Amino acid sequence: MGRHGGHDDFGKGHGRHGGGRHFERLFERFDANDDGVITEAEIEEVRSQSFASADADGSGDISLEEARAEFLTRSNDRMVRAFQFIDKDGDGSVSQQEADQAANRMFNMLDRDGNGTVEQVRGQRGPGAEDDERGRRGSGHRYGGHGGRMFLGMFDTDADGKVSREDFDARRGELFALADTDGDGSFSLDDFGPLWLEINEGRIVSMFQRADADGSLGITAEEHGKRLDGLMEHADRNKDGVITKADFKGGKNKGKGGHKHHRDHHRG
Repeated sequence: MGRHGGHDDFGKGHGRHGGGRHFERLFERFDANDDGVITEAEIEEVRSQSFASADADGSGDISLEEARAEFLTRSNDRMVRAFQFIDKDGDGSVSQQEADQAANRMFNMLDRDGNGTVEQVRGQRGPGAEDDERGRRGSGHRYGGHGGRMFLGMFDTDADGKVSREDFDARRGELFALADTDGDGSFSLDDFGPLWLEINEGRIVSMFQRADADGSLGITAEEHGKRLDGLMEHADRNKDGVITKADFKGGKNKGKGGHKHHRDHHRG
């Protein structure tokens, strides 16, 4: 489900090919024989295997429910990090208190003017939204970015563009119950999946709709594979026909000589 920016979701752009962690993830996913070289054949193999894995019922396309399952698999490392962030004492169990503390930190961070309501997304002007002398928006309770949109998606249940403290408190209890299925006041990492999916539901649906180009409510193999279109073109910066570490460091193996070297290395 991942375009090669993160390899854990679908329908995203190619992004920038830089950074140590991105390099590691790219080679973990595509360098099947661990030789330090990613070929077009290896990319095609991942494309085929990825679709087959996501199409769990073998119907020939990926449903929204199957897309959710694929997202859960692809985003596992981020889910673990999120769980650990909430689990402040590191005992492997998130208590109601720990979850409430994390949720309150989020609300207070977004409710910058302290009026008890989080509303609007930065960049969308509303009544009284004036720029201050430094060119920034004067009203402190606007916010933006993926985190802000995710917050609205989770807590703005009546879609009025704002979340009051009362709405927030009621909704966070519902969210906690998704993971605390036995009602004992805590949940483990094994129980976190349903809550993680709910947190990311808006993102999952948006990615699914972008990938479902014909609106058929199913992602075909061709639509699913488009997320890898151009990976070689964008990542193979020295244009030697393969992706290597040199492409991420502005390597010197450019031109036909570099292509021959990597091609022979891969064959060997």
